[in-house]
Amino acid sequence: MKLPLWRRRRREEELEEEIQAHLEMAKRDRMERGQTAEEAQEYARREFGNVGLVKEVTREMWGWTGLERLGQDLYHGARVLKKNPGFTLTAVITLALGIGANTAIFSIINAVLLRPPALNEPDRLARLYEGSFKNNSSRQSVSGPDFQDYKNQSRLFESLAAYANRSTNVTGADGPERVFLTAVSADYFKVLKVEPVLGRAFLPEEDKPGAPRVVVLSYGYWQRRFGADPNIMGKTLTLDGYDFTIIGVMPREAQLSSETQFWRLLGIDYAAERRGNHYLKVIGRLKPGVSWPQVRAEMDTLVERIAKADPQLNADWRLVVTPVMYAKVSERPIDYLCGDVYGDCFRKRTTTPFQ
Repeated sequence: MKLPLWRRRRREEELEEEIQAHLEMAKRDRMERGQTAEEAQEYARREFGNVGLVKEVTREMWGWTGLERLGQDLYHGARVLKKNPGFTLTAVITLALGIGANTAIFSIINAVLLRPPALNEPDRLARLYEGSFKNNSSRQSVSGPDFQDYKNQSRLFESLAAYANRSTNVTGADGPERVFLTAVSADYFKVLKVEPVLGRAFLPEEDKPGAPRVVVLSYGYWQRRFGADPNIMGKTLTLDGYDFTIIGVMPREAQLSSETQFWRLLGIDYAAERRGNHYLKVIGRLKPGVSWPQVRAEMDTLVERIAKADPQLNADWRLVVTPVMYAKVSERPIDYLCGDVYGDCFRKRTTTPFQ
C-alpha cells in the first residue's frame, strides 16, 4: 500500500529537514573548534555517513516491508506450534504469566515514575512552523534570523524560544557514551515555566558566541551519571571535547520519556546566520488574554514585513501558529499533547486538524 503523493512529499521534506538540522549543528560545532566552513561541512558529512542510504532505510521503514516480514514469521511460527501441541500449551501459559506480571509491574512504574506531569497553562503554548507556498509545504523549521525577528517584533507573546535536537559524545571517568541533548535558546525553560530542582536555568547573556559553556542536566541523567550528587553544581561535563559547567538540574517533568539527557545553549550569532537556513524549532507562550486569531494576525503582519525586507528568500514563505497541545509530530495517527517539546510524553488521540 502506497501513501498518497502529498503525504510522501511531506515526509520527504521532514526527513530532509531533520538531516540538514543534524548536519548544520555538527558543522557549527566543528567551526567552533577552528575549522573553516568548508572543512566543517565536509567533516560533518563524513561523520553523518551516506545520506542516500539513510534516506533509503527510512523510506523502507515507512512502507509495508516490515509488516510483510512479520506476517511471514508469524505464519512459519504457527506451523511449528501446530505440530507440537504440548509445547504450544506450555508456551502459551508461560507467555500469559510473563505478560501479566510485566503489565502489573509497568502499571505501577507508570503510575509512580512515568506519569506525565501537568503542563503549565498548555492552552497558551504555541508551536511556530514556517512554510513555503512555492514548495507547498507548511511544516518547516525556522531560520535563525526569522526567529530573532519574531522574538524582537512580536507583542503578543510573553516569550519565544528556539531549540534543536542532536546527539553528542560525553567523556569522563565513567567512560565515553553517546547521548541525546537539546540545544536551546536562553528562554526555553521560561516558555515552558519549568524551574530547576537544583541550581538555575540559563541566562540571556550566556546565549552568545564565545560565552562560557554551561549545561543543565535532566533529572534522570543527574541520577544515572552522577548518582544524584547534591553538590553537582560547578562540576564539568565534557561534550565532544569541550568542557561545560553544570549549572542546574531540571525536575522529572522537564524530561520524562524524552531521550534528552541535558540541555545546552544554541549560542547563535543570528546576524551571521542565513535566512534561508531552516533548522530551528520554535515554541512560544501567549500573553494572558491573547486569542489565537489575534496572534496569528500579528504574525501574518510580521511575515509580510520580513518578506518585504528580504524578498529573495522570504517572498513565498508563510508562518503557521498552532497550539502546542495539538501540534502534530509527522503524520502519525497518534498526536503528542506537547509536540516534541518534552519528547514522547503527553500522548493522546485527537481529531483536531492541523491548521
